[in-house]
Amino acid sequence: MEDNGKTIAIYHRVYSHETFETAIGHIHKCLVEAQKKWPNKPRHFFLDIDGHRQSDGAWDADMWELLFHVLMEGNYYKFFTTCYTPVAELKNTGSQVNEVPDEINIFQKGEAMPEGAPNLREVLADS
Repeated sequence: MEDNGKTIAIYHRVYSHETFETAIGHIHKCLVEAQKKWPNKPRHFFLDIDGHRQSDGAWDADMWELLFHVLMEGNYYKFFTTCYTPVAELKNTGSQVNEVPDEINIFQKGEAMPEGAPNLREVLADS
């Protein structure tokens, strides 16, 4: 993480041996730390991914989940002003969401969330 006085840059590289769960855990830890250290400052997220490709060049299941189902479809990018990923630059056209839950829980489709678990869809729906 780097603070240039006006904005925060958060960088994460997903290594080829890391799983989806490890990657999103590291990313979220950095997001939480940035919000606590520099409350509400505009955040720019930079993501690089090593490996995680199938034989046809497509992303493997872990990185497909991270890139498309969490960052894009799941609207996780709304915690940032801009996200730079290997597949797209995501500009937040609304306000950056600054109500960052201390932890992130990922559930399979149809799986019930534990009582009291932060629901990112609800946190991000109104922004």
